[in-house]
Amino acid sequence: MYILGYTTMIASFIFSLYGACAYAYGMKKKNETYVESGKGAVLAVFVTATIGISLLVYLLVTNHFEYKYVAAYTNLSLAWFYRFCALWAGNAGSLLLWAFLLSLFALIIAYSKRTQTHALTPYALLVLLMNLVFFFLVLSVNENPFKMTKTIPFDGNGMNPMLLHPGMIIHPVSTYVGYVVLAVPFAYTIGALFQKDWSTMWVPIVRRWTLIAWFSLTIGNIVGAWWAYVELGWGGYWAWDPVENASFMPWLTTTALLHSLMMQEKKQMLKGWNVALVIVSYFLTLFGTFIVRSGVLTSVHAFSNSTLGTYFLIFMIVMFIFTMYVVVDRAHVWKQNKVVVEHVISKEMSFLVANLIFIGGAVAIFWGTIFPLVSEMLNGKKVNVGAPYFNEVTAPIFLSLILLMAICPIVPWKSASLPIMLRRLSMPLIMSVCIAVALYVNGKKDLYVILACFIVTLMVIVHIKELFHDVWKRRSKQSIGHALGDLLKHNGRKYGGYIVHIGIALIAFGVIGSQVYSEEMMKTLSPGESVKIGKYELLYKSLDERYERDKDVVYATLKISDDNKKTDVLEVEKWFYHHWQEPSSEVALRSNIFEDLYIVLSSWESDRSATFLIKINPLVSWIWIGGIIMMIGAMIAMTHPMRGWKK
Repeated sequence: MYILGYTTMIASFIFSLYGACAYAYGMKKKNETYVESGKGAVLAVFVTATIGISLLVYLLVTNHFEYKYVAAYTNLSLAWFYRFCALWAGNAGSLLLWAFLLSLFALIIAYSKRTQTHALTPYALLVLLMNLVFFFLVLSVNENPFKMTKTIPFDGNGMNPMLLHPGMIIHPVSTYVGYVVLAVPFAYTIGALFQKDWSTMWVPIVRRWTLIAWFSLTIGNIVGAWWAYVELGWGGYWAWDPVENASFMPWLTTTALLHSLMMQEKKQMLKGWNVALVIVSYFLTLFGTFIVRSGVLTSVHAFSNSTLGTYFLIFMIVMFIFTMYVVVDRAHVWKQNKVVVEHVISKEMSFLVANLIFIGGAVAIFWGTIFPLVSEMLNGKKVNVGAPYFNEVTAPIFLSLILLMAICPIVPWKSASLPIMLRRLSMPLIMSVCIAVALYVNGKKDLYVILACFIVTLMVIVHIKELFHDVWKRRSKQSIGHALGDLLKHNGRKYGGYIVHIGIALIAFGVIGSQVYSEEMMKTLSPGESVKIGKYELLYKSLDERYERDKDVVYATLKISDDNKKTDVLEVEKWFYHHWQEPSSEVALRSNIFEDLYIVLSSWESDRSATFLIKINPLVSWIWIGGIIMMIGAMIAMTHPMRGWKK
């Protein structure tokens, strides 16, 4: 099977290289025979990549420890679905998954009825095949997933215990899909520049693929935050880790792109800006992959392979030079037909300002992420940038963005009447002011927090009001439920966007509550002792140990009671895997929509006294609720039909 597996890597590389050459030659000579041959090469790459990844999955699931990758990331005690997830637990497997996904998307573009006759498709496939050449070259030369061991071990090393969580099934794959999909808008953008045709036929296909990438990155970021919260045992959900930042930055730029594409589609504005956003989003995915696989920045998510990082650095440089040549050479194309904003108070201006805020946030995060590298280059010392910097810098940026989101739905295209806008804002403003006053009266004296709650509340009320207003206008002809369904069906982009915005607001509420009003203590207790935090009283009952097939478990039993006399018995655990040196924390979590009681067993002594990290995290559940609502809104927006296809 080694020969078959490695042959699929070599064959995929050869087919990718041939396909790229066939497309380049066929388009230059206008020879359809070579173009069709390149299309066939896309199919061949997909077939060989599918055989390769299927073979690796089979080896992982069936414990073939004679293969280095299988021995490194699986063992006999690992459940079958985690053995399957080991496909993306290491460098070689995750790169093969990346290449397989890219070949799948290339196949869809090449053979889909909608895209196969699209004028830009051959150019886009050329660019995608160039990416596939790189990935299969790396898999063939440096990261062959089918390398064999010198001696066959009885058992494998197994997976890092922190990865043994349902988030492992969703988070990495959705993030990879988001990264890979962003290569498609980039490919079509390069194709549009090559063809010197910047008509609106470019917009629908780029918007659809960008929305898919945005949706996948949203799932990846939300599930990743939830995974960190319940698994890592530090009580938080976002640490501004370099790899977390690497997936968040393209989310910001694709969000900006989705908004500015509407400007190009409706007003023929921001063509050059959209070119830049597509290119930046693509290169941010390469940058994120470079961080994960180079080890140049400290991260709990990094694979730390400096040799592979060099490959990605070279590829980024080559693609950057290629891209800049195409952009500069075709600058006269995307600079044509400039349209200026007609009025300061208009939807055009609000979209433009929103784009600037999104990019400002991405730049601030990028600078904080790479600053350790810059400081090491300049003075030889790596100065790490922590959460305080990111929180201080990004909080006002994102708060101003939410304020703009509150105003945008009531601002029309071209120009707006200020009195009409104020009249439409009056009710949401009054309600938001009442909530802000109520917070102040109830002892929340931090004016910055009150302002943040006011802005977020205003945004939610405006969106609900506008949605309800449009539904109410249809009530005479149909029921409210049918009216809502009709709106979502016929204008999914607009109202799906409203739902996404409401989800973002709920996440903002959760972040504000958990960051500002959280309580925390570290307390050592002996059996029978209790401690009070907030409205909860925790009685430490016992410390015990049990043995399982692949691990030893030390667990403390706690009786939890609150001011409402409601009691629960929770167990908080520390897991010691037989194949892994570092223990894994299993938190005790009592959660509702208002707050989470979060408990971690930190350490213990021979007399059975134990030290606990105890936190009260208000409104954290709204982060996950908001994330689900965002995904629902995105799915509704994706149902909006693409228009402007040129056959």
